[in-house]
Amino acid sequence: MHASVWAMARAIEQSERLRRVTHREVVAIRRGTVAEAAAAAREVVASGLNTKFFLRDGLILPMEKARSDLLAGSLSLSAFVASSSTAKAAVMALAHELGEEGCKHRGLVVTATTEQEPHDAGNLLVGAYLIEGGFAVRDVGRHARPDAILQIAAKVNADVIALSATMRSSLPELARVIEAVKQRKSRAKVIVGGPACSADWARAVGADGYGEDAAEAPKMAKNLMRRSPTQPKRGQRRLPAFRQNRGLGGR
Repeated sequence: MHASVWAMARAIEQSERLRRVTHREVVAIRRGTVAEAAAAAREVVASGLNTKFFLRDGLILPMEKARSDLLAGSLSLSAFVASSSTAKAAVMALAHELGEEGCKHRGLVVTATTEQEPHDAGNLLVGAYLIEGGFAVRDVGRHARPDAILQIAAKVNADVIALSATMRSSLPELARVIEAVKQRKSRAKVIVGGPACSADWARAVGADGYGEDAAEAPKMAKNLMRRSPTQPKRGQRRLPAFRQNRGLGGR
């Protein structure tokens, strides 16, 4: 009896602590305080709290709200970019801690935004949803050149390359990445999304998948890996959940 009461009290304490640290993360993203956001993310893992809840309520939902506010004109682009950079620092801190624990993943996805893009918030959301869905993510970074994306995908033996575009001027670069993947007979599948893309455009350029929303990325990646007869099983391979590439593609 005493053991069950203690366990219930412990669960309530952990739930309240998770609520507090998630609120801290939301405030940090709103204010653009990078250090506080990263510290909250590390605390979640160190304290054994629910990382999926933290990812969803502390990172994904605040960034979806910021994106809606940007589109509605109630948030400036500079404030939005600051929030995006803060959230990215938190995702990287969280995934670094998860990686040290040797988390098991469904597969590896390379994410990137190309040179024409003003920010990488869509890329961040895709990465966060993928991590929540059990994938490891290697981020090439902002302003990534097509050759850099392909180099990293080949280096890490990526299962999927996920590209997002908010500007129509980015579409030719996305198309070049897709064409190069086909020419090189890469094992990676390419999924695209973002306001500048459409299902018709994705089909026309030979993308393997298209999603209207970042939340669709895990399901698309999972379905593509399931359908592909050439994808070797990763089994229980241990991978860091999210890693940002340095030295290629970013500026």
